[in-house]
Amino acid sequence: MAADIGRMTGMSERMDAKDWVKVKGHLKDVYSLLAGACILGTVGAVLEMQYAHAMPFMHTVAVILTLAGVFGVNGIFGMKYRKLSFAALSFGMGFGLGPLLDHAAALNPLIVVYALVGTFAIFSSLTASAMMAPDARYLYLGGMLSSALSMLFWINMVSMFFPSQFNYNLQLYGGLMVFCGYVLSDTSRMIEKAKDGRADAISDATGLFINLIGVLRRILIILSKNEDDSKRSRRRN
Repeated sequence: MAADIGRMTGMSERMDAKDWVKVKGHLKDVYSLLAGACILGTVGAVLEMQYAHAMPFMHTVAVILTLAGVFGVNGIFGMKYRKLSFAALSFGMGFGLGPLLDHAAALNPLIVVYALVGTFAIFSSLTASAMMAPDARYLYLGGMLSSALSMLFWINMVSMFFPSQFNYNLQLYGGLMVFCGYVLSDTSRMIEKAKDGRADAISDATGLFINLIGVLRRILIILSKNEDDSKRSRRRN
């Protein structure tokens, strides 16, 4: 898979053979972990949708797993537990997405399909763009994206006391743009770290999975909101 990505994006031609060997192996590791995370996240979401109403404590367990995963991926519990922590994080984040998926499916089951397809298309396109960009062009987005994320956090704080539709839309669409930007930035950073011999597949896969969930969550909310508005409009007419 990594070799195919290299041929399609031209990375293998832009790097010397030694760098490409390191990057190719790292890409294989990262996207294998990311695929596993998506499977575990799907299992978590399905379990939430099917059984959480009968076992409310599962939400608490999922939060604990997610938090433990965040700290564990960074080596708090020891390096040998990082993969287990990554699995816990993936399952917990998928479980946390369950209520939103359930709501979207209740409005219109096609929303979930459109959201998944749209997220895959966006993620794949941005990943390819980052890989094709010369000289790690998107690597320097990190500082700007961190500032934008901080701004969205404070807008959210203000909205708790002074709610408005404008602030809500700013958080929703602004957050989508920020996570799309992080896909570009994190992919560029992942490649540069691999070239420099600082590859960390678990850390890179964690960042990409968080970005993927961030994009999916916001697309689900946007499509659900549009469907809900459309139904209300039809009822008024």
